Amino acid sequence: MSEVHYTTKRHYKHLSDKERSQIEILLNEGYTISKIATLLNRHKSTISREIKRGSVLQKQYLYGYKEVLQSTYFSDTAHLLSQQRKQHSTKCSIRHKLSTQFMSQLISTLSQKIRIHSVDSFVNTYKKQHSDEIVPCTKTVYNWIHNQSIPLKPIDLPRMVRIRHKRTPTRLKQHKRCLGKSITQRPVEVALRQSFGHWEIDLMIGKITKNESVILTLIERKTRFIIIRKLKEKSSECVNKALKQIFKQYGKKWFKSITADNGSEFSRLTELESYLTAVYFAHPYASYERGTNENHNGLIREFLPKGKSFNLVPIQMITTIQNALNNRPRRILDYDTPHTMFNRLCATT
Repeated sequence: MSEVHYTTKRHYKHLSDKERSQIEILLNEGYTISKIATLLNRHKSTISREIKRGSVLQKQYLYGYKEVLQSTYFSDTAHLLSQQRKQHSTKCSIRHKLSTQFMSQLISTLSQKIRIHSVDSFVNTYKKQHSDEIVPCTKTVYNWIHNQSIPLKPIDLPRMVRIRHKRTPTRLKQHKRCLGKSITQRPVEVALRQSFGHWEIDLMIGKITKNESVILTLIERKTRFIIIRKLKEKSSECVNKALKQIFKQYGKKWFKSITADNGSEFSRLTELESYLTAVYFAHPYASYERGTNENHNGLIREFLPKGKSFNLVPIQMITTIQNALNNRPRRILDYDTPHTMFNRLCATT
């Protein structure tokens, strides 16, 4: 049996918030614990313990009615748990020390139909803007919502009660063919989001009927900047036409690569390689390999649920959803917004 021998001095430092974020990213990309440990220069037992400590059980309704629990790792949860003891002494009395402004803004902001903020982004944005006030942590606010201590319910924040179910592929369909370069050929710096200008693409379907419009989503991996377009139908012609318009609007130099699934609607993406450095295709039935896109599709589903016909969705609503997500502060971006970070990198790259 082979063993791993460390030749450099190990300092046994605690995992940083950045490392926890990288663990979450790499897990969503499908990396194994051993591979994550190698990339982060950590022992695999350290990574294994961190995943166990930072994983939480979430409710999921399988097939719409069967309630199941699934353990999922969240870097922000892991970070908050590491600080929980420090906050414990003030936890019981914090509600009495909060300003009425915080509570009223929290409720009104999260009750908006198309809301910019999540619980976490609101809490930390408010904390930055009101440094002299006592502000609860994200975990505490979620506890209040679960305990119905404030007039918000988990159903008001669908991401609290719904997670994606990772389907296990049973067999590979015979008609599937290699559409282009495999995602395994994608450089490591792209997987780790170290390079700007690499995108993930997907189509969202509303009502499954003929002559039904679909939603195209395009996510820049480093900044989480999202572009959303309504297409008249699910076809490779509509996808390529929309992408050419997007390249013209934003500038094709910011589109170095696109990662897609093996759907027929993306079968002609390689025709756009005159605009792009490369087009990569994920493995069939491996949505986790495009975790950024899948996550954002889940955010969009809050406003455009499954079964809703997209034919009647106005373009203005699509634009409003896009702007709301791009202006939502993200913990993964140190509470910067995708819009601000995207524009900054466009100006400096």
